[in-house]
Amino acid sequence: MANSLANVQQIAQQTFVDGLANSTEDYARCCEVLDYEGGTARLMASNAGGLATAVSSATTAVAASDLTSGISSIDQQAFALKHSIPWAQLNWSMNLAEDVGRQLANAAAQNINKLFFDGLESTFTLPHPMAVATAGGVGAGQAFCDTGQGYALTTPAAGVQNNLGVAALAEASLSAARSLLREYRNQQALPMNMGAGEDLVLVVGPENERTAKELITSELSGADMQSNTFRQYADVVVYPLTVDGSDWWLLNKRLSPVGIWMSEAPTLITRESDDGLFVNFVARFQASFYVKAYEYGIIGNNVP
Repeated sequence: MANSLANVQQIAQQTFVDGLANSTEDYARCCEVLDYEGGTARLMASNAGGLATAVSSATTAVAASDLTSGISSIDQQAFALKHSIPWAQLNWSMNLAEDVGRQLANAAAQNINKLFFDGLESTFTLPHPMAVATAGGVGAGQAFCDTGQGYALTTPAAGVQNNLGVAALAEASLSAARSLLREYRNQQALPMNMGAGEDLVLVVGPENERTAKELITSELSGADMQSNTFRQYADVVVYPLTVDGSDWWLLNKRLSPVGIWMSEAPTLITRESDDGLFVNFVARFQASFYVKAYEYGIIGNNVP
């Protein structure tokens, strides 16, 4: 019995939905996914809370600690994947409609993965939204992942810190990244202690997959055969779409300053062509990589 358009639509839609549910959305393991509608997002981040002032029975006043804030503007992007299948092929094949829906779901998910991981690569050169040398800034000319990121500028507590490394992934370099994340300071110069807890993600390319999983899953550490302090320390995410497989990142997912803004989740539209000879399958979505106004929560390693 021949297929009807309604039957083809139903089959493709069901496998598309099932495929999305079972797809590898690695980006969602690394960051907060924003899902509100709009064409432009203005992501505002604030810094509040410095070192506390001691209050005794004789204290009559305490000094205020100003809140600093910044804004990062992100423009939404629209994407579409289109496949046209001759009616002659679809007419007698239930499996073809299933296959189209499943493959489009996978393609949509992997396109969003690539959007996120390409965005991670860009953090080494992307201008910091707060690249100014005034209060609340990180210093003129700074990239999002960089050395010499300023904090508490124009105050007595001013200093610099790094969220960029160049060392290949190894026990020593991961330990250094953990220390940077743990000691990273907000704009009031208060250490944020982001190197502990259950929200950490180690993002690597395929060439570092074995090293990353050995570091995170082995019971013993290196040649000294001591207890591995990195065991279960982070979730390992491998991204196969990298342009530089030696680069790697340590992220705090809960406080991650990078992520995906998806104002339209992937949807499938199935329609017959005007001449009746083809059925067009279109998967569309709207998604953008975003960075927040401040960089704390990410340590990037741009390995030469």
